[in-house]
Amino acid sequence: MRGVLTGFAVIAVVIGVGYLMGRRGHLGENGREVLTRLAFHVATPALLFTTLAQAELSAVLSSRLLVTALSTAVAAGAFVA
Repeated sequence: MRGVLTGFAVIAVVIGVGYLMGRRGHLGENGREVLTRLAFHVATPALLFTTLAQAELSAVLSSRLLVTALSTAVAAGAFVA
């Protein structure tokens, strides 16, 4: 649970810094696009990797993973159909 809260805190800090930089005009005209790509392609995967690297393997690969994967597949199938 602590890892999840830490992850959300990191994301909140990144959003806050980006917001402040944008409001002060430090980013230029295409700053929003640059920050969006940075967050999507760099920050989020790095956060996911560090969170999973610090997690207990038994907790990550529990039966909940199977339930999550199956429910995601069912939801995706219902969305496509």
